[in-house]
Amino acid sequence: MRIGTIAAALVLLVGTAFADPITLPTGLAPGAQYRLVFVTSTGVATPKATIDFYNTFVTNVALARPELAALGTTWRVIASRKAIGATPAIDARDNTDTNPFVDGVGVPIYTLGDTKVADNNADLWDGTIDSGISFNERGDVVVPRPLPNLTDQVWTGTRVNGTRDAFPFGGGPANRFVRFGRAGATDGLWVTWSVSQQIPHNLTRTLYAMSGVLTVPGVVPEPSTLVLSSLALAGAFVWRRRRRRA
Repeated sequence: MRIGTIAAALVLLVGTAFADPITLPTGLAPGAQYRLVFVTSTGVATPKATIDFYNTFVTNVALARPELAALGTTWRVIASRKAIGATPAIDARDNTDTNPFVDGVGVPIYTLGDTKVADNNADLWDGTIDSGISFNERGDVVVPRPLPNLTDQVWTGTRVNGTRDAFPFGGGPANRFVRFGRAGATDGLWVTWSVSQQIPHNLTRTLYAMSGVLTVPGVVPEPSTLVLSSLALAGAFVWRRRRRRA
């Protein structure tokens, strides 16, 4: 019994270590639209650069996985940045085009573990999410940890409604603090867990990445398209018959 238990545990561990990201959520019909989100497996130091730097960071993390690169989509960080000189401040919901007041209803959002995070833009920023963002770009589950500087602590600089926190990227009061969330949480803590002192520390934490809008392949042509295609084929058939008779 003991050997069997150990063997089963080893199989479970191997299966978890070599999980693959799920890029097509279960149950969506051809033509349906959706987005994907993950937490990066690697982190960055206390965020001080422009938001474009972090958009590039999460993009590179995604493109390193063939399954994600094959999607041909854009990737943005779920984070808010304060203004830098002439560069304006930006909210996470605007950086990811999920602002319900600007970008409309939006589409469902899923993790790379085939779990739904939110039904739409408003649902993402209403204070809770349907399931925690606990899968990284490899499809592995991020295990919550009690200690700092580990993978479940995610830089966000953002409030639960998707706007800039008092402690955004670039630092809050006196440029000393940055807000971070917790991967796997389903309440507001997913984006607003705690605040970290940025000076004199140089802490490393992960980031949330969100895809652009994706479409389930295999769209069935609309009836009008089918009718036009049928008429075109019939016309070609008649034309060929007339040529043969001539």
